[in-house]
Amino acid sequence: MTRERAVQRIERAADEQSVELNLSLFKLKEIPPQIANCKDMTLLVLNRNEITSIPEALGQLFNLNRLVLYENQITSIQKHSGNFPSWTASTSEIIRLPQSPRRLGNCLI
Repeated sequence: MTRERAVQRIERAADEQSVELNLSLFKLKEIPPQIANCKDMTLLVLNRNEITSIPEALGQLFNLNRLVLYENQITSIQKHSGNFPSWTASTSEIIRLPQSPRRLGNCLI
């Protein structure tokens, strides 16, 4: 699957005010910024991509309470001006982050 198809799926989820979205296996290297338009999202699944960073845009999803990132290559969490909502970020591989246990705002990852 391609990034373009992922963006189409994100836009459709935003239009339909979906609360869940699965973008697993899209070979994404980054989370598309359009995800910020999914204001009602409570569950976002991004398994088996090639994502290396958690972008600022996720901080705009105040209803998001579960973020699943298994089998990615997270190396950074971008700084942002707001507070991340309470959600759980799960991943099998977080590389070179200095804290242990790793924290994103008030969320353990």
